[in-house]
Amino acid sequence: MTYQKMKLLAVLLMMTATAPALAQEITTADEETFVVTSHRRDVPLRQVGTSISIVTAEELQAQGIVYVEDALRRLPGVTVSASGGPGGLSTVRLRGEEGYRTLVLIDGIRVSDPVGPQVAVNFTTLTVAALERIEVLRGPQALLYGADAIGGVINIITKRGETNTYAAAAETGSFGTHTLQGFVSGNSNGVDGAIGGSFTRTEGFSAKEGDPTLGDNDGYNNLTLHGVVGVDLGETTRIEFVGRYVDAAAQFDGFSFDPDRTLLTEEIAARVALTHSGAFGLTHTLAYNFFQIRRNDLDGGMPTLSFFGSPVSQFDGDRHEVEYLGVLDPVNGHGLTFGAEYESSEITTDALSDSTSTLAVFAEWQAEWAANFFTTVGGRFDAPEDFGDHVSLRATAAFLPALFQDHETKLRASVGTGFRAPSLFEQATNAAVFLPELEEETAIGFDIGVEQDVLAGRGRVAVTYFDQRIENEIRFDNVFFSGYFQSNGTSHSRGVEVEGEIQLLENLRLSSQYTFTDATVNSPDPENGLPRVRRPRHMTSTDLDFDALRGRLRLNLNLRTAAESEDGFREFRSDLDDYGVVGAAASFNIANGVALTARAVNIFDEDYQEVMGFQNTGRSAYVGVRVKL
Repeated sequence: MTYQKMKLLAVLLMMTATAPALAQEITTADEETFVVTSHRRDVPLRQVGTSISIVTAEELQAQGIVYVEDALRRLPGVTVSASGGPGGLSTVRLRGEEGYRTLVLIDGIRVSDPVGPQVAVNFTTLTVAALERIEVLRGPQALLYGADAIGGVINIITKRGETNTYAAAAETGSFGTHTLQGFVSGNSNGVDGAIGGSFTRTEGFSAKEGDPTLGDNDGYNNLTLHGVVGVDLGETTRIEFVGRYVDAAAQFDGFSFDPDRTLLTEEIAARVALTHSGAFGLTHTLAYNFFQIRRNDLDGGMPTLSFFGSPVSQFDGDRHEVEYLGVLDPVNGHGLTFGAEYESSEITTDALSDSTSTLAVFAEWQAEWAANFFTTVGGRFDAPEDFGDHVSLRATAAFLPALFQDHETKLRASVGTGFRAPSLFEQATNAAVFLPELEEETAIGFDIGVEQDVLAGRGRVAVTYFDQRIENEIRFDNVFFSGYFQSNGTSHSRGVEVEGEIQLLENLRLSSQYTFTDATVNSPDPENGLPRVRRPRHMTSTDLDFDALRGRLRLNLNLRTAAESEDGFREFRSDLDDYGVVGAAASFNIANGVALTARAVNIFDEDYQEVMGFQNTGRSAYVGVRVKL
């Protein structure tokens, strides 16, 4: 199938139903959807004024998703660029911003790499094993989350031990890929726990375009273990422990031909949180979070060396966080979320060792002025160790006017500010060559949207306009390659997100999203005025879900397209080909709790690139079995 035919099909599907991955489910009055990321407390989705999308565990399973990044590809405002298949470097961007301007949490733990050049997230290691849901909050969110949330927040929430469950799954398929998953949960006498894990091994394929080393497959192994244990200390107090371990090895092709390169990654994350519910609707949570990453870049099994012969192989980072969160509901319809955080980070590489810390306090007031009008307003004060104090603000509003009988309408808007402090790597790079010290980036963004129920609640449509601007953007010197500099202009990203879904039949649902993004560079170098690289101006994702045989058979068909994207640097830019990729997933229950599964990726073997010079996964198929007791 050619891209033009896929594009026509996408347009026809969009005309049939124009959006949401916004909640990926049609909420009724009897089945209220709650989200936690927007205000760090449970809030009904209908009352939220921010732009937020939800992906549930049921949807992940129905769509045959293995990696978190593949779930994010189907959401509005999200761009994923991968350098090859599993194990290759992947970057996730929200609303045209850089990937390192998006904050990623797993059960409240920040999992960004503190030793990375810009403290980005290693999405390669994130699988969906044991996940309950993913919430994606778009737009500047420094108010409740601090630095690095200019693009938004991706909040990954895992399963808890609410029920006694035993589950396992196995899958095998193309590129010598084998996956095993296991999960167990239960509760008794005030103690609950959930433990899950997955192991994936693939021989992969040679991702580098034109690699002369025939048969140089880029293999990948990933072992992920995750557990949550909670203990009720009486009726009003609970303590919860979270532990996560990742051990991954990825063979990769760099920008030059190096078939023996391997990146070894080990991640350890932990959290302990004590929650107490008191009088007057006051809840306290005191938590300690820890994240550690160890990366080793090996060339032929030995430490990688720079052009000058010095080792550039070791990348170790640690992050410690202590946080207090308070929730107060003094008056019916009004609430206050407030808290304080202390964070410290340390990095060690072959060439440097450094550390930094920051202290912050914040508060947000939520108000219900009528049964259909909801607002929030709040502020945050950050005091980084190495930079000046910073104040962040955010305000939101949601209005549900009674315009159409039995059809809910929602008008929403939000505006917020954010910032990103220079990473330890950026600071050390400039210091080493005596370049000027860097200051923090600052941002402001807003969005306005409308959501509308249609067809007596069988469908929903949403349209959002967003506008984000960054001042003092930190950019790499791509003229002399000396280090980092501060752009004194305003980098701009704006666009439109359109979402919709419709229940065509009782067992047939169609959902689709379209995103238009206009993101440009403002810089004194030759890239000034050019589009930001690897951000398609047009993206769509359309899903058709079908249940048959009283739910025993489930089918999912997905079409994903992207158009008008560039890659390269300075004047050495190239257009990436427009593409459309079709995938499918199916499951069939052969017995109570036992299902056969199958999925196909890139069914029409579309030849496409998200990063110039790196091929993406071609046609491939996988079969497996899933058991749940």
